[in-house]
Amino acid sequence: MSLLSLIAVFLIEQLKPLDYRRVIAEPLEIAATRTATVIGFVHFFVMLLTLTIYANLIQLSPNYARAAQDLGAGRIATFRHVILPLTLPVALMINWARAVSSPSKLP
Repeated sequence: MSLLSLIAVFLIEQLKPLDYRRVIAEPLEIAATRTATVIGFVHFFVMLLTLTIYANLIQLSPNYARAAQDLGAGRIATFRHVILPLTLPVALMINWARAVSSPSKLP
């Protein structure tokens, strides 16, 4: 029995006293499937993209946003015309790195 099946059986046994058996009624058969691979890739790259964009955002000078607001831009316009263009290259770089590093086309 795989580790994932053991976890699913454990969850089923823990949920029986609470009568939540409809949440998971049988062990999951997702291990070593395409779905598990896609979930893993999405989880990893969303985390990587989030951390990379966050690291880029904290390095931006607040003077850019202040200058845009001094020139009459609102918060949405400041984000759209100042912040987004400064962080977009990072997002494109992560997407390019994902495309280069993946051994085959997933979906």
